[in-house]
Amino acid sequence: MGVHHRVLVADDNLSNQLIFGHLLRKAGFETSVVSSGDAALDQLSAKGDFDALLIDLCMPELSGTEAIKLIRFQEVCEGESGRLPVIAISADDRAATKQDCLSAGADAFLAHPISSETLVQTLTNLIEAREESLPSPIDNVVHLKDRLEYRPASNRNLDVTMLEEVFSFAGKPGVRDFANAIKTDVEVALNYMHAAVASGDIEGFKAAITGVLSSTASLGANGVKSVHHYAGRLESGYLKTVGPLIIARLEYEAQVIIDALERFIVAKTAGMGDDGAQTK
Repeated sequence: MGVHHRVLVADDNLSNQLIFGHLLRKAGFETSVVSSGDAALDQLSAKGDFDALLIDLCMPELSGTEAIKLIRFQEVCEGESGRLPVIAISADDRAATKQDCLSAGADAFLAHPISSETLVQTLTNLIEAREESLPSPIDNVVHLKDRLEYRPASNRNLDVTMLEEVFSFAGKPGVRDFANAIKTDVEVALNYMHAAVASGDIEGFKAAITGVLSSTASLGANGVKSVHHYAGRLESGYLKTVGPLIIARLEYEAQVIIDALERFIVAKTAGMGDDGAQTK
């Protein structure tokens, strides 16, 4: 394991910080140490070049379990390529504790006492697995938002049955009106969600997402469904922290739908006038 691999250690216990720091440096890792879940999130946001996270489950402020949930959701929202390896550590070795942290998004769970061999091997395996799954570096990277045809097809395809029906009796104007209505609904919902985050209105925040889901339900809109499902479990105490991430993801998913509608209109009306009549 080369020294270029960096591990973030989050533990509020000073003795654990010293022990883990020593063991990891001896094994060839570079380490940074923080004392809370909040500090871990700050470090990951400010210095996104860590190769793994070792995090204690029981810490003041933001717990390790909640920090892991936020890390995973942020990866989804920001379209991260490659999942950050996360090892949860705890003095509580109960099966229920292990299951809770794995359900939150941890890749592995280690209970004290932890041997240096187990720690290093677990980290090494997770980092190597991540590197094998990452795409090869390329020059001139193009963001997927600019190249719609290269977006993952999974959960991105719309159900065009309803659109076909609208087009059959209302033509291009009808589908265009529908697309504009969705744009308006999304814009209103996003504005309301921003205001709800600022005021701490968790119910209004969730209601706005439900409104977007309702507007796009006839199209399938699996991405919006995923955001709605996650937001439904959001607790008010995390609205200011997680709310902006949910808004960003919802905005992205809505844009996927709007872009798909535009492509549908272009494909169905190629060579036609605005009223749907064939042009010469």
